[in-house]
Amino acid sequence: VRHLYLDFGASGDRRDESGRLWLASNRPANHKLLLGYDLKMITHEGGGEVRRSVHFTAIENADAPFVFATALVGMKRCILPLARPGDRSPNCKVRLGFAAPPGDRPGQRVFDVVLNGAVVLENFDIVAEAGGVDRALWKEFPIPNVENLVIDMRPKSAALPTINALEINRQPDPVAMGITVTPTTEGVWLSQSAAQKSISF
Repeated sequence: VRHLYLDFGASGDRRDESGRLWLASNRPANHKLLLGYDLKMITHEGGGEVRRSVHFTAIENADAPFVFATALVGMKRCILPLARPGDRSPNCKVRLGFAAPPGDRPGQRVFDVVLNGAVVLENFDIVAEAGGVDRALWKEFPIPNVENLVIDMRPKSAALPTINALEINRQPDPVAMGITVTPTTEGVWLSQSAAQKSISF
């Protein structure tokens, strides 16, 4: 994976105005006309996809509003392959997109988000943090050198977790670029032998 954009709950793939292709998370296996991606999903009991028309859903703070008009409610675990077996596992930047659905109140929908076993959002309350419903909210995390991204969502309230979108962007690999990273007392020293250049910061 170099770049991946997932639209949870979408009925099909769609490009936004900047040209990014957002893939529907629910993908048929071995479809001849659709891009394949081996995503595995488990939902909590009572969970499922939610779709609203983007033409009648006003989403604030979103450069691709249609992504936040759909959602997956009740995600329990999602496993996304980032590298093929035997390939070098990449460093990635992961962005999770949320928007509280209409009617949500602070304290009603609280959950933990866990990435590859590490709690990255604890007692996360979308509507409280975003300041209202239908307001796009992105959370960003670095994921170093893993073959698979595993997302777990653990409910802490009666209402199930909800998620709208996910972005994965591969970051430059210093080793592949021939860069050596050396910690020093003054910071970090980066040396690139091929170009005979060094940067200290």
